[in-house]
Amino acid sequence: LFSKIESFHVLDILNMGVFPDSSFDCIVCIGGVINYLLDKEKDGVAEMLRVLKPGGLIIVGAMSFIGASLYYLDGIRYEKDQFGIEATKWIFDTGVQDEEHYPVPSKHYVHMMRSSQMDDLFNQFPVKIIERSSAGLFTQSGDAALENARNDKDFWELIVEKEIQFTKLQGTLDCGMNIIYVVQKI
Repeated sequence: LFSKIESFHVLDILNMGVFPDSSFDCIVCIGGVINYLLDKEKDGVAEMLRVLKPGGLIIVGAMSFIGASLYYLDGIRYEKDQFGIEATKWIFDTGVQDEEHYPVPSKHYVHMMRSSQMDDLFNQFPVKIIERSSAGLFTQSGDAALENARNDKDFWELIVEKEIQFTKLQGTLDCGMNIIYVVQKI
C-alpha cells in the first residue's frame, strides 16, 4: 500500500493551499482533529470541502463529550475541586475545555462535541449526512473488562460485531468515545 502513495504532506487543516479546489474523492479526518479547532471548526470543514470533489465523501471523527464524561467522570469530579462548580458547569454545557473557563495544567484545550453540535456544524454547508455513528462504545466498560474480553476469542468477536451494530443506534450516538460522521459534498 505504501508504494501507492504519490505524495505525503503535513498540513494545517485550516490551510491546505497546496491543493487546488476539488482535488480529492474522499477525505478522512479522524483522531479528533476537528475538536482542536475550537472556534475555527467551521473554517476547517470549509477547507476540507474546498479540496473535495463534488459528490465526494468526508469521514470525520470527533471526541464525544458525553462519552468522555461517562468514562472520565471521576476525573471531572476531581477537576471540579480544582476549578470550581462554575467551570464544571461550563464544560458540561459547552464541551469546551479552554484556558479561560477550564484551565487544566496540561493546557489540553479541546471542544468535545455532541452529535447535535456536529449536525449544526454540517448543516451550514452544502452536504448530505450519509451516516452517523458512535465509536468506542464498549470502552465505557473500562480497560480491565475490555482486556478480559479480548482474552476470550469467541466473546471478543461477538463484542466487535455488537459494537458495530450498536453504534449505529440513535440512542448510542453520543455514548461512545467518538462520534463518526460520513458526509457527502453536494
